[in-house]
Amino acid sequence: MLVVLFGANSIASVFKEPRLVLITRVLSITFLFTALSSVQIALLRRKLDYRSLAIRTTLANLISGTVAITMALVGFGVWSLVVQQIVFGAVSMIVVWRVGVFRLSRQVDWASFRQLMHFGLKVCGVRTVDLLHTKLIDSLVGIYLGAVVLGIYAVGTRLGLILMQLLGTSIADVSLAHFSDLRRAGGDISAAYLKMLRRLALTSVPLFTYLALESRPLVHILFGHKWDDSAPIFAAFCGAGIVQVLIYFSNSAISALGRPGLQLVMSLIKLALYVGGFYIYVSHGIAAIAWSMTGVTVLVIAPISFAIVGRLLRFPMAALVRRLLLPYSCVSVAAAMAYMTARYCPPLSVLSLIASTVAFFGTFLACCLATDPDARALGFRLLRTKV
Repeated sequence: MLVVLFGANSIASVFKEPRLVLITRVLSITFLFTALSSVQIALLRRKLDYRSLAIRTTLANLISGTVAITMALVGFGVWSLVVQQIVFGAVSMIVVWRVGVFRLSRQVDWASFRQLMHFGLKVCGVRTVDLLHTKLIDSLVGIYLGAVVLGIYAVGTRLGLILMQLLGTSIADVSLAHFSDLRRAGGDISAAYLKMLRRLALTSVPLFTYLALESRPLVHILFGHKWDDSAPIFAAFCGAGIVQVLIYFSNSAISALGRPGLQLVMSLIKLALYVGGFYIYVSHGIAAIAWSMTGVTVLVIAPISFAIVGRLLRFPMAALVRRLLLPYSCVSVAAAMAYMTARYCPPLSVLSLIASTVAFFGTFLACCLATDPDARALGFRLLRTKV
């Protein structure tokens, strides 16, 4: 907080925007809110008390969103977003301290502190580098391509980023707790990983494939024709999401096995390739930069992540490929059907979006039910539950 507070002038000078000085200093208080909330949140996640965490997030979003919208309508401009971040952090902190079990004391367990620091510094490094993946690229886009292109880039990544956070964060938290419990109990982590991987792929892969396929009509309908240039960025981000959620899941297994250092190495490789791709493709435009990052995620990071998990859990890569073959095959057929359906509808229209949506998900479900006994069993259970 203090570094950001006193370094505000330097930050503003990098972006050549004097108004950032005061904004940055005010936003520095959010570091304090995050620090005071982190232990309580970690303990709630360990207990799998996601009800309390959901209440915290819902209340914080509702209150901060209401304040931000009100301020924006009154005419506070960018300060409405600044206050939103502060209110969100403050409300989150208050809620977790009301529902959490941790209370401060004067006693310090130095042995536990050293153990947690040894593991936690690596995890902190991973989170820091992952944050740089997003924020550093945003900064480079703003510096080299300007505020207008940065706005286009931000809109293109917004929807995909929200879904990625919802899916990726929840999956990473729950799977980490589950794998950790299995490890302590001496359970078969390898079998659990492969079984859960397939089920996760059956939900996340079609979702992000559909969003990538329908990026143009979705952006056009949701944001208007002025933001059509954001569609390629949205498509690229969703293209990376086809494997990114599975990477989050694999990273949870790696952490549960006590090897967060491997995640840190992967994150550093990813960051270096992202930045390198930016400078290589910056002259080709923002869409080329976005697709270069997708290529890094799909062609480099995903294979490395799967290979590491396979080595740690001692299962052959052929077993992983067999688990993923069905989801990706069904998605390919569904994407082809949606593409052919959209050709006979008016482009960038609600009718075209509805027709391709029905064609995509209808074909995907039909393929899964026809080829996967587990999917059929799940469908029958859902029907019996509904009845």
